[in-house]
Amino acid sequence: CPEALYLPLRRASDPHGYRGPDAMLRVNALTPLGDAALRAVSRPADRRFDPLVCVDDTGRYVGVVLLDAIVTALATARQ
Repeated sequence: CPEALYLPLRRASDPHGYRGPDAMLRVNALTPLGDAALRAVSRPADRRFDPLVCVDDTGRYVGVVLLDAIVTALATARQ
C-alpha cells in the first residue's frame, strides 16, 4: 500500500501536499460503489474529495480511485 499520496492543489482553498497512511481511505476492490461513495463523503471536509486507495483482500495496493469516477459510475448506472 502507498505510504503517502501527493495531492496537487485543485482549488486555491484546498489543502495540498501529502496525505499519510492515517489519512488515506482504503477500500477493497470488491466494495460496492455506493458503499465507497458513502465512506468517502463521510470523511472530514478537508479530505472528503481525496482519492481512495483501492486494495485487494490481502491489503495489497491495487490502484487509486478518484471520487469523480465513483460518482460518474453511480450516475450512469442509474440511467
